[in-house]
Amino acid sequence: MQYQRLLVLLDACDPHLPAKPPKGVGLKTLIEAREHGLVELDGEIRSAKVTLTQIGVEVRKKLSTRETIDEAVPSAALRERIV
Repeated sequence: MQYQRLLVLLDACDPHLPAKPPKGVGLKTLIEAREHGLVELDGEIRSAKVTLTQIGVEVRKKLSTRETIDEAVPSAALRERIV
């Protein structure tokens, strides 16, 4: 998963309102973000609405305060894929 696509996804999502993912964020990014617990997908994957999870909110907040990726992303496996 590319770091920029993850940032775009996290910035565009809301923890309370499901919405379509932003353009430029592909299915692979959505699936990986879901697998790591950053987002929830409502509906079929191709037409899913995306909602941030609590973990996604925390990661978005940490990334927006310019903390290092190691501090912001709890999963080592996800960090490796982003960087």
